[in-house]
Amino acid sequence: MYLCSAQHQRRALGFEDGPLFGATVIGSILTMYISTWSDGEVCYMFLCKVADHSANEVENMIRKWETQGGKEDIKQQNRDAIDL
Repeated sequence: MYLCSAQHQRRALGFEDGPLFGATVIGSILTMYISTWSDGEVCYMFLCKVADHSANEVENMIRKWETQGGKEDIKQQNRDAIDL
């Protein structure tokens, strides 16, 4: 609700359209909220269990790093990212 109101307030004040972000933590679960304009309507995206996803990504990266082929792949990805 707040993100919808904030999007309308931005437009009323003449600001450019853009994403707005919010977050809640309930217990140990972080949920991120994003709203943006699309075809004249406010659209929402919800990112749930962000901490779980991040922890899994780190674990997967460490496992990959511990293999010779994986280590070389990660190094190449980093070189490619720098060259962009």
